[in-house]
Amino acid sequence: MIAAVSDSQPGKHSVRLGTSADACPRALICAIVLVFAGLCAAYNFFFPAFEGVDEFSHFLTAAWFADNGSIPDLNHAPSHEAYQPPLYHAIAGAAMNSLDRSDFDLVYERNPDLGDGFHMAARPVAATRQNPAPGGSVLALRIAREVSALFGALVVALTASTAWLLFRRADVTLLATALVAFNPKFIHMGAVLGNDIAVAAGGALAVWFAARILTSRSAPRPQTLLALGGACGLAMLAKLNGMSILMPAGIALIMRSRATRPIGAATARQLFRMCVWTAAGFAAVAGWYLVFNTITYGHPLALSQIQQLAAFGIRDTPLSLNQILTSLPPMLPTVWGSFGFGIGFPAVFDPLMEVSAGLATVGLGLAVLQRQALPSATLLGFAMLGALLAFLVWLRSYAFSESVRYLAPAASSSAILLAVGALAWFPVRLRLPAAAPSVRSP
Repeated sequence: MIAAVSDSQPGKHSVRLGTSADACPRALICAIVLVFAGLCAAYNFFFPAFEGVDEFSHFLTAAWFADNGSIPDLNHAPSHEAYQPPLYHAIAGAAMNSLDRSDFDLVYERNPDLGDGFHMAARPVAATRQNPAPGGSVLALRIAREVSALFGALVVALTASTAWLLFRRADVTLLATALVAFNPKFIHMGAVLGNDIAVAAGGALAVWFAARILTSRSAPRPQTLLALGGACGLAMLAKLNGMSILMPAGIALIMRSRATRPIGAATARQLFRMCVWTAAGFAAVAGWYLVFNTITYGHPLALSQIQQLAAFGIRDTPLSLNQILTSLPPMLPTVWGSFGFGIGFPAVFDPLMEVSAGLATVGLGLAVLQRQALPSATLLGFAMLGALLAFLVWLRSYAFSESVRYLAPAASSSAILLAVGALAWFPVRLRLPAAAPSVRSP
């Protein structure tokens, strides 16, 4: 993937700012991906079983897919996470399909120290042993966790590829890749059983296709538009907030159509054509799920069943706008340091991380005001905006959601934006030697 984009060149209709003589740092990117995978494996090994947020419920849902090979009946669901779209749990279930999980009741119990009992952990004597016996629920969980690691590695690679497509700068590409790969919270997401990492991968894939459309030398082909829609569909099948990625996808199509001169009826026709192909890709991948829910539950998202399964978290009174705004700043440390209920990164690092994030945000604003990164920042910014709006809708009505992990569809986009903002403070940029020109067949 990285090799492919390093040879593509923008054309006269590209909305990207321009090119540089940098060489795509493929070797360093591959090294970062490998280190990330190793860190996920270490987290998986040392982090106690079932102590990830809602990991118990994700395990039961994945186990249902392993045992039954079908979507569970939401009116008789195995856990409250069963309302999630099936992509992640079906893959995790396949990973644990051949393993004996009959010892689950011996391994797992509610932890009375974790609030109201809805969020659980395992018996330490069973779940934290460093050399579990072959087979069993603990081993099944740890193997299923590797599904998260694979999704996480995909996000890291797509972050690098998207940053290179949009900016053609080695420093932006490497810093964005490192920001997502070495974020302790993101590593943790890649080492526990949960579908946030899957929707992050779906969102990253959709933004990557959108970036290819923006930087192509000619009008996008139907197969590229189908792939963009399909990626949006995969994001939704991973988690419902993945639908937020439709916003940057639409913005990409609008920006692409406006690159055709002169703007007029032909522009509108091109935009309509691109939207039709993209919608067809989305329908081909995710349409069956919406139809299934409509036929089975009378709503394309099975909304009533979601409310029933998540009833323990419904607020008595939805948050007001002022309450929502007040609740956001305390969530900032969850970007890097929230590993579960009562499990966090040492707070002594929070001021440094907060100042760094603030400086990067200010730097990004200055770069945009100087029109140094406006087209690319627009695409990535709408990915952030879409994820934020979806999160606020959920936060307003549901408790236990005060975490930035709900912005996972924009994990890749936010890392790139922060890298651009951080590097805006440095007048001298990192350059790698330009690669020798390659000969490409017509």
